[in-house]
Amino acid sequence: MYCRVCKKSVTEAEKFCTGCGNNLQVPGEVLETLAVVEPATVTPNTTSMDTQNQNNEEAVTIEKSLLMLLFALTVILFCTWGYQSVRFLLASMFGVETPYSVIDGVVGLIGMIGSGLVFAGAALWWKENISALPFLTYGAILFGIKNIFDICNEIIIFANMNSVITLDMIDELALDIGNQLFQLAFWVFVYYYFKSKVNSKMSNLN
Repeated sequence: MYCRVCKKSVTEAEKFCTGCGNNLQVPGEVLETLAVVEPATVTPNTTSMDTQNQNNEEAVTIEKSLLMLLFALTVILFCTWGYQSVRFLLASMFGVETPYSVIDGVVGLIGMIGSGLVFAGAALWWKENISALPFLTYGAILFGIKNIFDICNEIIIFANMNSVITLDMIDELALDIGNQLFQLAFWVFVYYYFKSKVNSKMSNLN
């Protein structure tokens, strides 16, 4: 038996608790057993953990999809601009007239180099290698320069046209310039997206 107040073990012969002086003759002041208080169990918040895991999986899926897009895009652009550069070079060597200008040849060369850099950077980051950032950075910069050259070239060609300029021709030029600006914005996005990813991985390593 135990005293209700101090939980000291007592006997039936005792009238007062020797530990706290509690009157044990009063009904309810003597406990037959001590209640065992079970420690509170903390259950993990599985809902938040599942949500976080799902968000991480979605982020990885988006990243891998963007990398696969870059793989396909850089291969196509390398072939396209490589063809344009080689065609302009051969036409210049053999004195054949071509609609391409010197700017087209320079743009083609820039596009080829930029494609190779972005492809290499995407391949490195597929393995989460932080050395991918310089390749993606310089590749995106070269593509941005290419887009600016393309815009200037479109305007120069349009200004040197001998035919009468119509509203439809202006609309076509505006669409071409808008297309180049969209591409420029895409490469800016690629640069900042992978820069944040690489910097985040570097901070985790530190």
